[in-house]
Amino acid sequence: MDRRIQVEKDFLPEFEKSLQNSELGGSYAGIYIQQDPEHKIIVTYKEQNTIKSNPEDVFQTNENVEDDLLAQVNVSTLKSGDLIQPEEIEFKAVQYSEEELQSYASLVIEKIPSFEEEGIKITKVFSDFVNQKIVVSIPEATEQQKNYIQSFFSNFPLKFDEDLGGATLTARNTYTGFIMGGHEINEASPTGSACSAGAVAKSPSTGVLYLITAGHCASQGTNYYQGGKLLGPMALTYMGYYADTGAIRINTSNFNPSNTVYETSGPNPGTSERLNMVQALSSSYSGEVVSKSGRTTGTTTGTLLAKDVYYTALQRSYFQSSTVCEEGDSGGTVFYGNALKGIVGARDGFPTNYMLYTHAERAMNGLRLTLYTP
Repeated sequence: MDRRIQVEKDFLPEFEKSLQNSELGGSYAGIYIQQDPEHKIIVTYKEQNTIKSNPEDVFQTNENVEDDLLAQVNVSTLKSGDLIQPEEIEFKAVQYSEEELQSYASLVIEKIPSFEEEGIKITKVFSDFVNQKIVVSIPEATEQQKNYIQSFFSNFPLKFDEDLGGATLTARNTYTGFIMGGHEINEASPTGSACSAGAVAKSPSTGVLYLITAGHCASQGTNYYQGGKLLGPMALTYMGYYADTGAIRINTSNFNPSNTVYETSGPNPGTSERLNMVQALSSSYSGEVVSKSGRTTGTTTGTLLAKDVYYTALQRSYFQSSTVCEEGDSGGTVFYGNALKGIVGARDGFPTNYMLYTHAERAMNGLRLTLYTP
């Protein structure tokens, strides 16, 4: 998984740039990642297209294009070392490029007001590059309505569905039925004092699900709420020289577990990370990148400054990070990529607001829990 993330982050942008700047010209149509059944990079090219850089506009067969693509792949993968191998990249001929489909979708969107005047309620429009379609959602659509829309875009590959397009603004205190790292949780009542959700874990012996947060947020037995719904009681605490953690037993009637981290604050949650591993204590390094998701300052990123910094006022040692942190972020998720690195415990005061956290391995071992991974 770490390698996949590195491929997506470090290899693909440069690889795509090389394709765009190569002799392929207008034949290149876009890249997408095929997760199942194998993790493959799919490079697409236009069927029966010409190479822009060819002054005579000589027709290029699909075989010619694939040969050119393969040559470009071999060069790019060699430059990337052992990060990715040529056999992990496949070619696919398509009718439309990703850019073309997106432009077609934009034209459909521009016509929505005129369709509404005809009583046609379109709830969602998007380009489905993988399946080479423009998807238009119309609840309870009739064939007449579909034909009417298609008549305006006779050459567009439209596909109709009845999706309600039920997008709603969300925030860290919104109830969604799932509990995520970085959510706001409230002590004793739906509007009580706030802390942050850390990560969902389970008991290896009983299978009971818990939400890890900061131990100082509430005493054992205190109920917690999220989005106005009962989350459950603080059932476990592990407080000590190196730890400030607690675990809320999740009320599964109100909440489904999730290994997702709510990454952004405000109305748009954006892209979320999914935790699937706990960083080993021995694998933490000063200077490494550390992110945090919490209810007050949202998602912030910094670096690990020092390990096991002892604070006399707290009589406890924490990992210290330059990641910004404020009151209410306590209990939040400390992570980077798919790795859980810790649980927010405190901050190193004004003006720095450096984050202090309990390392994830210590939290899990002390609470005798394991990370929940569906």
